[in-house]
Amino acid sequence: MVRFESSSVPTTLPTAYDVYPLDGRHDGGYYTVKDCVTIDVLPRTPGNNVYVGFMVWSNFTATKCRGLVSLNQVIKEIICLQPLK
Repeated sequence: MVRFESSSVPTTLPTAYDVYPLDGRHDGGYYTVKDCVTIDVLPRTPGNNVYVGFMVWSNFTATKCRGLVSLNQVIKEIICLQPLK
């Protein structure tokens, strides 16, 4: 997972971001994450929004990246970067 802040809606990943590594395993065409991380949702700079996204490094072609993120006990499906509010 990556976390960064921006005062405007991002169209690309900025050069400065926080990385939260996740442990997982590859099995039958799927990569299953078997880990959890806690990400600070309060902006460090007043007026910024906090964004969280998946970053995948691999040697295979990914056709779909989907996942679930729990935000304040609410499960939201994310496919792209979403502001945390």
